[in-house]
Amino acid sequence: LNEGERAVITIAVTPPRTPASRAGAHHFAVVITSPNHAGRATRLGATVTLNPFFDFAMGDLSPRQNTTGWRKPVRTAVTSIRLTNKGNAGAVYRVDGEDDQHGCSFEYQLPGQGSSRSARQAEVHLLPETETDLSIFVTPRKRRLVGFRKHNYSLTITSMPLSGQIIPRSVWGQLQAAPRIGPW
Repeated sequence: LNEGERAVITIAVTPPRTPASRAGAHHFAVVITSPNHAGRATRLGATVTLNPFFDFAMGDLSPRQNTTGWRKPVRTAVTSIRLTNKGNAGAVYRVDGEDDQHGCSFEYQLPGQGSSRSARQAEVHLLPETETDLSIFVTPRKRRLVGFRKHNYSLTITSMPLSGQIIPRSVWGQLQAAPRIGPW
């Protein structure tokens, strides 16, 4: 601009759609300088509000196949999944499990909660760019006393965010329950 002239400019602020672009109000300043007046600057304050977006990832069951027996240490199978919040705002995820025959009970344990477990389903709170491993304890409700082979259960673990319009995600696994008296 020449001396005494005015102009209107438009500034477009387009933050990337990544978890690092946190939801909420962000304050910034627009600084205007002139090469003719090196020591002078004008600052204008502004605020941009980023809306939250929700995205997540769910890892596979680890291990995917388990076996249970009659002795105490192996009556319950233990597996785990990793949940990752890939959105830019904190979110709550509901995790629940089922088997194709409705013959198993599911319990969930979050890291840092000691030995306390939640039955039937769990709610996991995750901040943006964080992940957690959720331990899942699967116990067959009925055990066969005599059998020639192990009884198979197909497991489905589903995670659904309680906010946003995201489709739930599921992973699959298998549990084999051994009879007390088998072919050998």
